[in-house]
Amino acid sequence: MKVKNIDLSDDTLNYWIQTLLPKYDIFFFPRHYEMLMEHLRPNALVMPVKEFFSHKGFNNIDTLNSYELWELADDVAFACVVHPDMITNMDNNVRKEILKVQKLVNRGLVFRWDLVNDMLKNNSLGNTDEINDLLSPYIFECEDEYYLAVQTSLWSSLDTTLKRMFLLQAASKLVDDIKITNQHMKKLQLENPHISGYFNLYSKLNGANCFAATLAATSDATADIDWIISFWVHHEGFKAGLKANKYEYISDSLNDLQPKDVLVWCGTENIIHATYYLGDGFFFNKHGQSFMTPWQIVSANHLYEVWGTKGIELYRRSERNIK
Repeated sequence: MKVKNIDLSDDTLNYWIQTLLPKYDIFFFPRHYEMLMEHLRPNALVMPVKEFFSHKGFNNIDTLNSYELWELADDVAFACVVHPDMITNMDNNVRKEILKVQKLVNRGLVFRWDLVNDMLKNNSLGNTDEINDLLSPYIFECEDEYYLAVQTSLWSSLDTTLKRMFLLQAASKLVDDIKITNQHMKKLQLENPHISGYFNLYSKLNGANCFAATLAATSDATADIDWIISFWVHHEGFKAGLKANKYEYISDSLNDLQPKDVLVWCGTENIIHATYYLGDGFFFNKHGQSFMTPWQIVSANHLYEVWGTKGIELYRRSERNIK
């Protein structure tokens, strides 16, 4: 199937369903909401948020991406790993207050109810009253808007059709609407056969990021592209890989951009994004390490709109290093 113009196999979608959530809930609280955590006991493991982030069992690649942990508010002080039944077996007002806090701290898997409701109305799902009853405990109000929090208990109770619908809706929000003709796409595929199989494609697993995609694109014919592109590469590993692939810094100007060049966005401390130039104003790009951010052909205008035009460095394969 396709999500807009991105290929998504049934096998990949079914794997997403299985790995979207762990077998427990995770809630986050600022210090001034500490009293709410008592309602989650005794079946809760409460820890300082710093301990949670250093705990590789709880804070793994799937949890990081499902809950979008990089978006958490700075004032979060505690993380609670909770038995999945706790949120359903408590006072309704307390439950909604706990879910409201998750929205306030920018935890992931919280969706605007009007968008979810529209999705449900636009699809034939059988008994809508039963579905609304199922979702009702997870709907809450925050700042005059209604939201739905997807929790482990809710996810496990949804049928496969609803799960697929949620994921397809969420995935479609992360697809860039880039206009490119079939003829132009074939041209880019012929010019870049080593990575063409990943043009406009979803990853099955979390982890594969922009650095891995760029390293795969800059690798020579002897490299195992499928192996390289699947990793969650960090910035130091990326810099070393780029150097090993004979790329070197050229300038911070975009006026001399050539096919096979690499653009690198530098933050105050680390590299924050990288992409590979295909030519004709198009890039091979991946916006993040989530399985919902596809490998995609994007336009230069879109790329600069998302990542900006400041702090960009241009790298090019050095001809003197090519034998």
